[in-house]
Amino acid sequence: MRIRALEESDLLRLEWEGGEDYRRYYRDEWRCHQAGTQPVLVAAFLGFPIGHVGINLEDDPPAIVSLRVMEPFRDQGIGTALMRASERLCREQGFTTVSIGVNPANAAARRLYERLGYEAIGDPYESEWFLIDRRGRRRRMGETVQTMMRRLDGPAAE
Repeated sequence: MRIRALEESDLLRLEWEGGEDYRRYYRDEWRCHQAGTQPVLVAAFLGFPIGHVGINLEDDPPAIVSLRVMEPFRDQGIGTALMRASERLCREQGFTTVSIGVNPANAAARRLYERLGYEAIGDPYESEWFLIDRRGRRRRMGETVQTMMRRLDGPAAE
């Protein structure tokens, strides 16, 4: 497994998460990646993207977004590797703090972030966004989110 920058050829292969309905999302993510506002990293196995994470550098502090690992590859350290690579990228950009949002019901993700040194801040809130699906319909998406933060100048938990 290798962590590398998103390549345009990865876009259709990322549809293991969300299918065709997320095609425009991944295309928009590619545009932000190219512009440098939201770098995207993938965990590739034999060249195929089995994990994926974006880092929104326009947020202050930068926000790690859309961390995903393909189901058969979970619990093998891939999420940790993507998180650490994201943190390195943020440090290289001069940031000292990073955030991530997690659904409080996603206990596995929350355990991962806590193990890596992230702490919950504030109250959970409702996050809402819109998606244009494969039929061109605008769909409202949303979930409850808890913000977690980590200082990057301290020791990295493993």
